[in-house]
Amino acid sequence: MFGVDGEGRSFDIMTIDIHELDDGKIVRSYHVEDWAGALQQLAGR
Repeated sequence: MFGVDGEGRSFDIMTIDIHELDDGKIVRSYHVEDWAGALQQLAGR
């Protein structure tokens, strides 16, 4: 993955979801994942 050999290794990933509401209904959602942090873990740094 992205030049990092992570075969057989595990990692933790931070994610966040933000939902925008209008009149009690979700009208927009954002989802962000910290893949840079995951790749650092897989690379052993």
